[in-house]
Amino acid sequence: MKGTKTIEFDGDKITFRFTAGVIEDLQEYAEQNDVAPEDLDNKIKHQRVMLALMELYGEDSDKAARDPKIIEKAVEKGLKYKTMDFDTILGVLDSLGVEAEGKVKKAAEKKT
Repeated sequence: MKGTKTIEFDGDKITFRFTAGVIEDLQEYAEQNDVAPEDLDNKIKHQRVMLALMELYGEDSDKAARDPKIIEKAVEKGLKYKTMDFDTILGVLDSLGVEAEGKVKKAAEKKT
């Protein structure tokens, strides 16, 4: 992993961080919402949740890792990414070493 990535979006600076906690929380989100592993990669609404999780971990990883409501916060926070350019989303994912297809799916499959 390459650590963190900071971008400016809608006038705010956002720091994204990809951690094991992001994958774990995304897996829990998928289980809670009966989301198939391939849908985590193929549906942008689920990728928005991943972006929001990465943002929450980028703000404070220790706090995010212990927050029992992190998934609910990520779903709500992820709505703002509906207006983000797809190239920007891919740029964030690529710069963090996350391939849009594959890594999250593989992690989800390992858990099941």
